[in-house]
Amino acid sequence: MDDYITASIFYCMVTVDFHHIRGPEIEHVFPQSIELPKEWSILPFLCLPDGAHMQEKDFVYFTLPYPNPQHSTAFGLACSRQLSIDHVKNLPSDVTRPSIQKAVVLICSTPQFGHIKDNLEIVTDAYFSQNDFSDLTILHDFYKSLVNKGPQLQVSLGVNSKDVFLCWKQNTLVLLKLVLLGKKVLVYDRVAERLGNLQYSLLSLIPNMLLSLHDSADPSSNYLKSTLSKPSSLKTSDKDSLMAYLGFPLLLFGEKSMFSPYTPLQQVHVLESSSTKSWLAGSTNTLIMLNQNRMADVVVRADTGEICYKDNSIKSIVNLTRADKRWTDDILSVISTHEEKSLPEYEGSNEWLRARFEAYIFGFLSTVKYYSFLHSRDEGELQKYNSLPSTDCISDYGQPFLDEWMKTATYSAWNPIADDDMFDVVLAQHPYCQTRPQKLSTRLSGFLSSIRNSQINKSSTIETPDTSSSTSSHHH
Repeated sequence: MDDYITASIFYCMVTVDFHHIRGPEIEHVFPQSIELPKEWSILPFLCLPDGAHMQEKDFVYFTLPYPNPQHSTAFGLACSRQLSIDHVKNLPSDVTRPSIQKAVVLICSTPQFGHIKDNLEIVTDAYFSQNDFSDLTILHDFYKSLVNKGPQLQVSLGVNSKDVFLCWKQNTLVLLKLVLLGKKVLVYDRVAERLGNLQYSLLSLIPNMLLSLHDSADPSSNYLKSTLSKPSSLKTSDKDSLMAYLGFPLLLFGEKSMFSPYTPLQQVHVLESSSTKSWLAGSTNTLIMLNQNRMADVVVRADTGEICYKDNSIKSIVNLTRADKRWTDDILSVISTHEEKSLPEYEGSNEWLRARFEAYIFGFLSTVKYYSFLHSRDEGELQKYNSLPSTDCISDYGQPFLDEWMKTATYSAWNPIADDDMFDVVLAQHPYCQTRPQKLSTRLSGFLSSIRNSQINKSSTIETPDTSSSTSSHHH
């Protein structure tokens, strides 16, 4: 995937201090000439997360609304540390706590990890090791070097999806399905760095997603949608052309939806608002996590590995099918084997894992179009076709999951710009597909029969995705 950024990506760098009376507040801004947007009044609370005083060091990833309609989200990365007042030179007279807590923060136009995160940690450590916070030379020099380098940065670099997959195993796909369905997903962990890693790792499994978060910080932003249109041609050898033909980027965040990898108490009202229909958000605050029932559909406990559903009907929709389970088990086997060998090979790497999920999502989108195609034609029309894909793809992905996704705002934005015949180019097939020797006419008859039955009996219950056929109330 070509996900390199060539333009200047750094808006500014700030330091944030925790004052024992006034709370977190901005101390310094680089460059000094910059005036921070009024929309960033919440910035200090984002940089020193709830519970940060319990960690010697932590990282927090956050998003901020940016006053530019074409790029209305800024991405923050803060490194926070503590230092005992016994070591501090030039100690301010109003310090009453036993330690000083500060964060060094970068705010960029794209989400940044990898080398940027490593360098920010080194500079923060060096700033603290001076024991003198009035000497800002090292911070000035660091910011100048970042801007002057103007590096080409790969946004997926440093996003360790492999570690997330090893931790969550099959549930990685469950979490991804919840995000694709636009559910209100709250991720909780007392360590902010783990919060950001999990959420960004999930998003990195969706093709082009890390470069398509323009509107993610503000539920009223919707610029990216206006830039998308149905392509008039396809060049299969050109990856960008193929992605446009398949309807990428998927608009998971934008109008009435948001991505907030760290959400302080001061921002919870945005999640609770009736105008915010879906979100992926993180919190280190136990109160938010315990009182989530009034706003979240699902709570993901990154600290314990649990997924807690407000409504079990959601759980049944995202349950993995047999094909899903076998596919994730195969991936886990490859990654685990390569972890044991510690070989620097492509197979089992983060890039390899993202390629597997890209194939999964390509097959899923093609299956959705094929599903719509079958619904829009009667049995007589379908019998005239010499060859059509197997309908196994529908149960392999889970018919309840397909039906639910086709109700989302993401689907509504994607469907008009993705080619209706994409299943002629990209197979409508689950990546874990077993060849089933069955005549086309038999498969179609079985599928059409299931549609008719479901339309006759609207009150029938949804079967679990593990069954070979599922009923559906969706019809054209």
